[in-house]
Amino acid sequence: MEGPKAYQYIPLQSPRAIRLLQVQPAASESSPLLCRLVEVSLDKPPEYDALSYTWGKPSAIGPNTVDCNDGYLPITKNCHDALTRLRHKRKPTRLWVDALCIDQSCVAERSSQVTMMGEIYKSAARVVVWLGPGDPESDFVFAVMRRLGKLSCFALPFQRSPQIGADKNRKISNLIEGER
Repeated sequence: MEGPKAYQYIPLQSPRAIRLLQVQPAASESSPLLCRLVEVSLDKPPEYDALSYTWGKPSAIGPNTVDCNDGYLPITKNCHDALTRLRHKRKPTRLWVDALCIDQSCVAERSSQVTMMGEIYKSAARVVVWLGPGDPESDFVFAVMRRLGKLSCFALPFQRSPQIGADKNRKISNLIEGER
C-alpha cells in the first residue's frame, strides 16, 4: 500500500487567475487540516480573506502538512497554527495564502503572481495578519488594546487629565494598572 502523495499543482489557465485555499470546517482545533485549492479569476473573485504571516526558516517546514486535493502540502508550523485557528466550525473558509496558493517551484508562475499581489490583497474581503499563537503577555496587551478602543479618550503613557473627569481617569488607571 502506498503512502500519501505530494500535491501536484495544475498550471493556472489564465494570466488573471489565482488559486484560493478552501479550508474545510472542523469542530475541533485538533482535527486534521483538509483543504482544496481552487482556481478563480481576479476579474470576478469570490469573497476570500488574504493571510499574511511569517513563513519562517525553510527548516521550519514539516512535519506539518495539509491534506489538499488528494495529496499533501508541507507547511510551516506557523502556517499550520494560522489555518487551524482561522477555519470555521461549520462552513468552508476561503483564504489566499501565498506559500500555498502559488506554485513555489514554478518560477514563471511565482513571478506573475507576485506582480498581482497588490491586487490580490486589495480584492480580499479582509487581510488577516497572523502573529502566532498568543501567550499570557500578548493576551494581556490585546485585552488592554480592546478595552482602550472602547474608551472615548485615553493617553499613553497614561497621565491623569482633569479634562476627562475623575471617573474616566479611574477607569483608565484600573485598566492599565489593575490587570497585571
